[in-house]
Amino acid sequence: INDVYPFAFANLSSLTEIKLSMNKIVTLEQNAFAHLSNLTALSLEENRIVEIGKNCFIDLPVLTTLNIANNNVTVIQDGAFKQLVQLLELDLNKNSIVTLNKHTFDGLANLKVLHLKQNRMKILGDLTFSELWNLQELNLDKNELKFISERAFDGLSQLKKLSLRENRLTALTGGLLEGVRWLLF
Repeated sequence: INDVYPFAFANLSSLTEIKLSMNKIVTLEQNAFAHLSNLTALSLEENRIVEIGKNCFIDLPVLTTLNIANNNVTVIQDGAFKQLVQLLELDLNKNSIVTLNKHTFDGLANLKVLHLKQNRMKILGDLTFSELWNLQELNLDKNELKFISERAFDGLSQLKKLSLRENRLTALTGGLLEGVRWLLF
């Protein structure tokens, strides 16, 4: 499969899971997964997806798991996940993501697990994860992180697991984990 066109699954509204792994999908078209009101899991890992656009994931009111791991994602448009209000787990491991900002994860207030292992991020700026109030697990292993802003983790009061293995960090600032109450090392 190379393309998923708008409303490709519109006549299959009873679907609860779609697996499109190990294909050759490059682009996620706007409304590609529209009208899937019962979909809880979507797997798009091991494709060739380069960008996650603003309207790729709309009309998915009960989606709880989204896997976009092992692609070529370099860009995530601001608000790309905004309508995925029930999402609990997002896997973006093994992509080429270089930057994130405070709007990347807008709408994901219920997210509990975020996988960002093996990307190409060098810096985490202020408020990067500020919208993820319920996040409990964050994996940032094997990036190229050299600097993490003192306010990068602001808002992560529920965070329990943080993994920063195999990065290029030489020091962590004193107030970095100030708002994180439950963190387990």
